[in-house]
Amino acid sequence: MRDGEIQASRVWKRFRADRQRQLLRDQLDRVKKRMTGSASAHGWRWALRDVDMAVGPGESLGLIGPNGSGKTTMLRMLAKVMYPYAGRVAVGGRIGALIDVRAGIHPDILLVDEVLAVGDAAFQQKCLDRMRAVLAQGTTVVFVSHDLQAVESICERAIWLRDGVVESDGPVREVLGDYRRTVEQAAEILTPALGLVRVVKSEIRGPGGDTPVSQQPLEVKLVLESPEPLWASMSIGVSEGPATPIFLLGHEAMLPAGQTELRCSIPFLPLPRGRFYLWFGIIESTRDLVPWHPVGQFEVLGPELTPTPRGILRMAPVQVTPTWEVEQR
Repeated sequence: MRDGEIQASRVWKRFRADRQRQLLRDQLDRVKKRMTGSASAHGWRWALRDVDMAVGPGESLGLIGPNGSGKTTMLRMLAKVMYPYAGRVAVGGRIGALIDVRAGIHPDILLVDEVLAVGDAAFQQKCLDRMRAVLAQGTTVVFVSHDLQAVESICERAIWLRDGVVESDGPVREVLGDYRRTVEQAAEILTPALGLVRVVKSEIRGPGGDTPVSQQPLEVKLVLESPEPLWASMSIGVSEGPATPIFLLGHEAMLPAGQTELRCSIPFLPLPRGRFYLWFGIIESTRDLVPWHPVGQFEVLGPELTPTPRGILRMAPVQVTPTWEVEQR
């Protein structure tokens, strides 16, 4: 193999469940699971299932997914700390890990696992700078992280693992978009409809009632239903899927009993082309009149998001259309 190349073919990895406790109730629980078919007879759990992965020399790959999806297990097999139950993992050249940002990196492959989660903002930027430097030297980088913005700033490609299976593999922004959409869908399903106020209807419209367009006006219309008059502190947010909004808008108003139509107009929509999600909540210190949850989704037409230099962490995909002038003096 070439130095810096990674090949993983049809990789399977399993772990045995913890069997340290030998209490009678634990033994009975295991017998019950075997009889109902909810667990294997020997308590094995598959961490990776038939995973293929190919990374070329000098490529930057992000591994994303929820806890327990198999990301760190795959990284450990690349580092030869673990070995697959079935399949083949081959790595060309020397392997290193980002442990000390001051240390020199001369390995052909750099493995990074959640290093940005343990430091302050200055440390995180040093880590990003170090990864950018080794990529400039031609080093292959495999980056495991829950910090999607950091993955996007470093990696040109991403693999999304879910329950040990490759769910998506492709350009980093496309894979992150797929992953963020599932986060929004899960939030929509899991959010309890226990608020005193109910969202009856939502509409998101661009100019003339058409599809929203970047840098053009956007109108959000919500129909709320309240069983009694209430003073409400309302919040509207727009995100790429998760509950953390790109921007947040707040308003306070009296809601009469019955249905009320709420309209919010944004004169210049600061978003690039893509799919986005509208979140809404009426949250008080003692109770949630409407729990924070997604109430709609919409596509935006317009330019692609302006790319950032590698290693620069963009917190939100805000699109600003400037006017540039270059004049010799």
